[in-house]
Amino acid sequence: MEKSKKNRGIMITGIIAAMMLIAGTFAWTAFSQRALNENEGKNANMGGRIHDDYHKKSGNKDIYAENFGKKDLLVRIKLSEYFEGNGEPLVGKTSKDDRASWIPYSLPVKELADDPYRAYVNWELGGDKVFLPTFNTENTSLETDAAGDAIDFIVNGPTNLVLNEKGQLNDGTQDFFIEGEAYTNPDDSNSTQTAKKTLPGTQDPISMESWKNLPKKDQKGNYWVIDTDGWAYWAQLLEPKESTSLLLNQLNYEEEALYDFDSWYYGIDVIGEFTTVEDADKFEESEHGKASSDAQNLIKAITPQEEVFTYELEFTHKNAGESIEMNSQEKKEFSAKVSKISSLNGKVSENTNVSWFVDKTDAASITDIDEGKGELKTKSVSENTVVKVTATANDDATVTESFDLMVKPFTIGKLATVFNFYGEDYLHLKAFDDGNHLIQKVFIKGINDLPKGKSSSEYNNSDLDVSMKEFYNNMDPVAQDFVQPVQKEFKVGEAKVLGGGSVADLTDSFKADLLDIDSQNDLAVYTPSGEKKAFAMSAAELNNLQSASGELLQNRTERARMHSNTNQVFLRTASGGKSISTSYGDAKLLTLATSNTSPAIPTLVIRTP
Repeated sequence: MEKSKKNRGIMITGIIAAMMLIAGTFAWTAFSQRALNENEGKNANMGGRIHDDYHKKSGNKDIYAENFGKKDLLVRIKLSEYFEGNGEPLVGKTSKDDRASWIPYSLPVKELADDPYRAYVNWELGGDKVFLPTFNTENTSLETDAAGDAIDFIVNGPTNLVLNEKGQLNDGTQDFFIEGEAYTNPDDSNSTQTAKKTLPGTQDPISMESWKNLPKKDQKGNYWVIDTDGWAYWAQLLEPKESTSLLLNQLNYEEEALYDFDSWYYGIDVIGEFTTVEDADKFEESEHGKASSDAQNLIKAITPQEEVFTYELEFTHKNAGESIEMNSQEKKEFSAKVSKISSLNGKVSENTNVSWFVDKTDAASITDIDEGKGELKTKSVSENTVVKVTATANDDATVTESFDLMVKPFTIGKLATVFNFYGEDYLHLKAFDDGNHLIQKVFIKGINDLPKGKSSSEYNNSDLDVSMKEFYNNMDPVAQDFVQPVQKEFKVGEAKVLGGGSVADLTDSFKADLLDIDSQNDLAVYTPSGEKKAFAMSAAELNNLQSASGELLQNRTERARMHSNTNQVFLRTASGGKSISTSYGDAKLLTLATSNTSPAIPTLVIRTP
């Protein structure tokens, strides 16, 4: 936003005239401008020019930077002050002739005790104006565009000697140039420049601490950031043919305070430095002071950086971070995701490009499957074995996460509980006196469209029998080793209840009414000369299930509590052209001659591990 100074200029001019009559001789401010790498010669300033428009009577003091080159520029300016009254420096260890001793102006504004200059002169920062792009587009020139009462360090006077349409010399005032008007180069009548506005500042200059507290998205913009060492950084790359907003725009003198002196001198040393993105480290070599660590962070924030990604890996499987135990020949899936983080904007994207590994391949193996998952299978072990499972980000193999799991020798679960038997879940149904166990798969895919017109009294070698045997044949060989042989053929017997869909509660009190003698005694038992196989449960076996304490379950309600599968399942017990199906609650007679989707759940007799 442009700041008007017309009224203020009139006021100061009048007061100064009075002061000169009363106080005698005054030495007005002196200014010098410098450029980066001023001793390095060719292309030293990279196409940048410091503008200093100074009108001493009004106090207008416009400091800003222009990019007349062809590359984006990093820009910084340092303003250092010196004040003396009656020939004595106001601040100790400072000297008019030693500009290196002058005090850099910084933010935040200090208390008067720490900044005595503010008792005599105060600054107004920020703003914008209409300016004339420099005629001096020589890269090797370190002169600044000094107008009005400004003094260039090299020529010891103003360098902008442009006349307006009235023939008046550029006097360094705020509104000397008119936007859109063309002005002639005083050194070349064939060369003109058109007045234009500086970039509007999105905010007045701020301190480095304030910049650090800005949201990341706001740490880049058209504004100045003044560090504690006095260097002011333009918080944006300055594009070709553009100029910054004003760093300094006005000096306000405290007239009454200045009466303390018969004569006084106030000077501002202006040092401007430019560099390209490729040579951003040149600020580190400046004889006028290298960039602070905060300033280096600012430069990184506004400079296009090569996009570098960092990766973080996180396990996402259920109960991740908890201790894990697995039995031999058990199977389990683990999962992980990778967060990909951009160095430029902190943007995070997620993927599942993960590979899985185990350190002890004699105890477990793991296979990569889709969506960041790994399927781990444990092997037979004779003792507890700790296996380290590792996931690695495919985008960066150095990014890994690991966890330990315990592989335990196989043990059977307690009665009426589910346990893992070599990668599959089974229900422990009964413990036999000979040390064997009756177990049943918790779930298996339903058998659809069973053969039509066959009675389940033909269970032996029926499709139902064959499907059970196929299940055994497909089991892991190590698991097969635990399966005990049972009768080659079952004496199935027959249920007395007739009619599809009728319901009976299989308890001891109903045995005589529901089952014939054969079906009451149809129990699979360990038979050394028999056959290793899986089989469908019989009604008698259903009626002899045990609770966790070893007691027989008395009714369908107790059975239903034990088994999580509430779908009806086929039994091998038959009733005329019927087959009994059960949900562990109700026993129902289902006709095989019709299509249905009730599953056949394999049952096994296994030895104690």
